[in-house]
Amino acid sequence: MPGLRASAPRSMRRPIGDHGVGVAPRCDSRGRTGLENCELPETDLILTALQAAQNIDAGAVAKQHIAPEKIKQAVFEARLEAVKLAVSS
Repeated sequence: MPGLRASAPRSMRRPIGDHGVGVAPRCDSRGRTGLENCELPETDLILTALQAAQNIDAGAVAKQHIAPEKIKQAVFEARLEAVKLAVSS
């Protein structure tokens, strides 16, 4: 099917450490007077969500569907559910 990509977005394939999402907010706050030692629970939450989404085996999800147009939605839904579970605990 034209336009259908079986591979994951680059952000899903890169290791967590390669994402600026964990470093950028900390660097920003450390460079601001008065915020050098502030807690940033949001950063940990974002990294937890990203890890949960990355842990989904998109290939395994894809194998559960015959229709190619259903694969993208199924992978999205699996990742969304994983993120919801990860951030709610």
